[in-house]
Amino acid sequence: MSTSPLPVSSWFVVTPGPETEEHRRFLSENIWEIPSKTKVSPNELTQQVRSMKPGDRIALKAIRYCIDDAPFNSRGRWVITMDIYAVGTVQEASEDGRGIKVAWTPLEKPKPWYLYVGLYPIWKPPVKDWMAQALIDFAFHEVPQPIDRMRNHPYWAERFGDHYHWVPFYMEMATSLLKYRNDRQSLLNGIYEIAKTTDGFDYLRDKYSDGTQGPLKDISPFTVMGIFNRGPIMPDTKRHAIGTKIGRFLGCETEAPTTFEGIPLLDNRGSFFESFEKDRDRGDIECLWVLFEAAIRLADGEESDPGRLIKAFDNANMVRGLQWKHTIGLYWARPWFFPPLDIKARDYITKKLKINFPILKSAKGGELITGADYLTLRENLEANFTDEQYPVHSFPSLSDKAWYWKDGDSVIKNEKTLIDEEDEEPEDGSVESIDVRLQADLVSRNRYTVDDIVAEGSFLERNEIERILERLRKKKNVILQGPPGTGKTWLAKRIAYALMEEKDDSRLRAVQFHPNMSYEDFVRGWRPGGSDGVKLELIDGPFLEMIGTASNESGKDFVFVIEEINRGNPAQIFGEMLTLLEADKRHPDAALEITYRKPGEKSEGIFVPSNLYLIGTMNTADRSLAQVDFAFRRRFAFVDLEPRIGVKWKEHMQRFFQNDFLDTVAQRINKLNDGITAAPELGPQFRIGHSFFVPAKDHDVIADPVAWYRDIIETEIVPLLKEYWHDLPETVRKNKDELLKGF
Repeated sequence: MSTSPLPVSSWFVVTPGPETEEHRRFLSENIWEIPSKTKVSPNELTQQVRSMKPGDRIALKAIRYCIDDAPFNSRGRWVITMDIYAVGTVQEASEDGRGIKVAWTPLEKPKPWYLYVGLYPIWKPPVKDWMAQALIDFAFHEVPQPIDRMRNHPYWAERFGDHYHWVPFYMEMATSLLKYRNDRQSLLNGIYEIAKTTDGFDYLRDKYSDGTQGPLKDISPFTVMGIFNRGPIMPDTKRHAIGTKIGRFLGCETEAPTTFEGIPLLDNRGSFFESFEKDRDRGDIECLWVLFEAAIRLADGEESDPGRLIKAFDNANMVRGLQWKHTIGLYWARPWFFPPLDIKARDYITKKLKINFPILKSAKGGELITGADYLTLRENLEANFTDEQYPVHSFPSLSDKAWYWKDGDSVIKNEKTLIDEEDEEPEDGSVESIDVRLQADLVSRNRYTVDDIVAEGSFLERNEIERILERLRKKKNVILQGPPGTGKTWLAKRIAYALMEEKDDSRLRAVQFHPNMSYEDFVRGWRPGGSDGVKLELIDGPFLEMIGTASNESGKDFVFVIEEINRGNPAQIFGEMLTLLEADKRHPDAALEITYRKPGEKSEGIFVPSNLYLIGTMNTADRSLAQVDFAFRRRFAFVDLEPRIGVKWKEHMQRFFQNDFLDTVAQRINKLNDGITAAPELGPQFRIGHSFFVPAKDHDVIADPVAWYRDIIETEIVPLLKEYWHDLPETVRKNKDELLKGF
């Protein structure tokens, strides 16, 4: 059987201009040549030309800047545009690397593509990037540009985006809540009616003064809006569903949003703005309604004197346990008018924006800001929003950027570069530097979500990944188990990033268990140390070090990954830590004394902090391992990963191979797995995973797919089958023949 790869490379090459003789010659002679004048190194360009293969796709493009003819409101700003004049197929590259022969198809009129462009004379977009794939589809397959998605990307959203499309729904919900100002029982009846058919309302129970518990008898408007704005454990799909039902009950005409960028969330443990009935003062909830109404009236211009709001704000400061939460609620109600002062926003305002404001200590020891100082801060921030050089231009923008900002992080430096120069009209010779800044910014942003896992090639469905994250957040400890090649290691690291919501390897640590691993290696033990390397010292192992790091930074999540967790003896390796792994023991009251205590170390014991999560991987085909005991299993949630050689695998692999080749590979591996599953001496846990049949990420072209496939079968799959059927060589031979037939 013979086959050849698809023309996986797509090139965009510059034209000197549609009115030039050189442009016309390119098309009439079916050629393209490196421009005589360019800032890019000629050697670099000739190397790119030589890497072009017959059959590669190619487009002839020119870059321009426009203001008025973009297909969206550019708000008077320059929009970078790439016009495509012709598309074609590479026929042959010249030996000197100066030019290529091309089968051009000129377009009747140039096709404009906006925002994401290549400003170099030769540009090959990275196919793993969704914007690059969209460009390729646009240029060569007549697929429209996803312009709305692109202009709302964080890089362009401030200039060209929809400016946080969740805002109208939140504002309408707040306005609709006002009609229940004096009819809170009807409001509660509606909420509890929704709760009968919808998850996410179980926490809405009160603790009464007589020591009993039951349904809420009163509720503040902020707590209502908080029902679908609780902690990261609630996925956006669920927030949308709950928001939709509450919105319908309130009579909102605006659709509930599906994304929630720039919205601070409540801690799941403190989702009420008011205290339980047994703890709160009689007028607390009424006080919050007064603040809610006064804020909306001031923001909507129905009241010009801020005195009423200031008084209501100061009264709300006396509500037990509120502290800064009412600023979050005011932001939800009128996001364009009120800034949130959650901990991330306060940090960003004082350290990044360099705006200080008075913070007072309450009588109960908490922090607060007065109503007058809050409005003064609001005015100081808003006064800077019109400055194009300012880092943010609205309160939603401030909240969004504050969420991902870290003091001293390199992201700030990249952001500053873009702020200084992003809107300047380019001068001659500057286009390359602008493109470098654009690409560097897209790469440097560390934000990481489930969407990134999907985009990087996960064959799991989005809801499956979200389910793993949900189990990890709740259980604190998860094991990814499956046959070899199911991507356990690949997924573990990305699940960690998604939990932390950014790529931060300083908060991720990985080790591998093995039969000789001990408690002394993992937690703490006596080992040679000191200046002579002979004297025994108590040395902390990686797990105890991670506990210390996580305990010192309680505001961040940390992840400890353990590869091949069942290759050691977990009960022996963890020791007393095994008990402390349980989610309900992640607090100081559950601390246990450690086996080896250092001189002078406090005797209070140690506990695993709640912000430290464990992800283990387990190869189900490793039958040399003893069964993991029940005590260990009880502390982990187990997630099964299976071979996924199906539709998603095929879509991912189409950048490398033709469909008929992929169909053949999928058919043969799936047939092999069916045989392994049916074999009484094996079973589904011994199936062959998809990772064996996914090229390394740095591969761009596989020149000989058949040789690639044969190498995998002969050097990776057959040795594995020999282990499986070590006493059945004929079975191994038959399966090998089936896998390689025709190749």
